[in-house]
Amino acid sequence: MKQIQKCPHCGKDAIFIRDLCPNCGYDSPSDERGEPDYKADERGRLPSYMSLLEETMSVPQQHGRILLGMICGLLLLPVVALNVVNVYLQLDPDRTLPIPIWRSLLLLLLCSWLVYRVWHGRRWSQLLLTVWAVFSGLAQLVYALRYYMEGEIDNPAALFVALVFGLVNLWCAWQLWRSRIIPDFVNRQQRFYQETVRNA
Repeated sequence: MKQIQKCPHCGKDAIFIRDLCPNCGYDSPSDERGEPDYKADERGRLPSYMSLLEETMSVPQQHGRILLGMICGLLLLPVVALNVVNVYLQLDPDRTLPIPIWRSLLLLLLCSWLVYRVWHGRRWSQLLLTVWAVFSGLAQLVYALRYYMEGEIDNPAALFVALVFGLVNLWCAWQLWRSRIIPDFVNRQQRFYQETVRNA
């Protein structure tokens, strides 16, 4: 039996898993369903069973969404890792040095807030996120360089992670500053959420 069939009530193609139509919610027995035509509705969009793929974004905006999502994840990753390590060290009964756990939590909250704001179309937050990426990348590279120059390589894993994430954060800052598709997506998000607020 075909999963994609035409509902006899709403007349739209749908993926039927049970007897309920996912479009209109009415009971649609399998013997009453018709053959799908795989056509869009009158608005000229994709069929309803492909609603998750229905996009109002242009191709550059879709690419900007992917690039911005990757950058946000890469910028959050070292801060999340720092908090995980600090929590682990805080729970260690044999620790001898104070752990700056509140400072790392504050950094995580600040970075998360910037990511949230830029994803919701706040253009000023894109500039702040770029500044964050620059300072974060430089701070990690300075940390790695200082400990390498002083010969204090007790923890080579931390040195390697700081070096890698420092370079990655600087690459993220470069993309946020130079990319043309990210501002296109951010502007689209701003218009989308403004219309959502007006229609609420």
